[in-house]
Amino acid sequence: MRLLTLEDLKDIYIKFHQRGLPFLFSKLKIDSYQRTKSAFNEKEIETSNFWCIPEVRLRWNQLVTGNPDTTYEEYLSSNYFRDSSEVKVLALGSGVCSHELRLAELNPHWKIDCFDFSDQLLSVASEVAKEKDLQNISFHAENILTYDFEPGKYDIVFFMPLCIILKRFLNS
Repeated sequence: MRLLTLEDLKDIYIKFHQRGLPFLFSKLKIDSYQRTKSAFNEKEIETSNFWCIPEVRLRWNQLVTGNPDTTYEEYLSSNYFRDSSEVKVLALGSGVCSHELRLAELNPHWKIDCFDFSDQLLSVASEVAKEKDLQNISFHAENILTYDFEPGKYDIVFFMPLCIILKRFLNS
């Protein structure tokens, strides 16, 4: 069994140039929570995720809503919980909360609590919420594995990969 491969060295080289030496040293921490947080607690890093590709988003929209031009936020908002006086939403691992912010805009009667361990990403989301004057969304930098959630408090729980979860939920 090889402990270090050529591919590992390439990855280290790339990560060093992308994120610097402090990031590489953060991977040597014993605490797994801190190691994981170091990977996601960076708001300035340029990412290239496949879900940023417009064609992928259109395909997801088609699979979830039946229409490539309708997002799941729009579909969920217009088809479910519309007549409820208040809907309480728990969003786990929400990062910059792009989906949750959109849901908060579309549904002012919803109360959305976003949880992520990345305080930096949540601060970005909080600024967006302030700019849009959204009063129905809150942000919590917490470890969801150890946080004591109140049983029965939420009507909906979101966690990525959301499209798969929603498709199963909406079609059942």
